[in-house]
Amino acid sequence: MHLTEVARPGVAISGHSHSSDMNREGWHVLVAADQDPATYTPTDELFTTDRL
Repeated sequence: MHLTEVARPGVAISGHSHSSDMNREGWHVLVAADQDPATYTPTDELFTTDRL
C-alpha cells in the first residue's frame, strides 16, 4: 500500500527541477525499498519484522 499510495505519488509530485533532485531521489529510495526491502539498510527502521 505504501508503494502505490505514498512512494510512487511522492516521486510524481516531487518536481523535475534541479532544486528538487534530492527530494525526488529520496522518494526513489523508498520506491526501491518497497519493491525489495533488502535494498534499504537498516531495514528495521522502515519495515515491520514481516517486511510488509
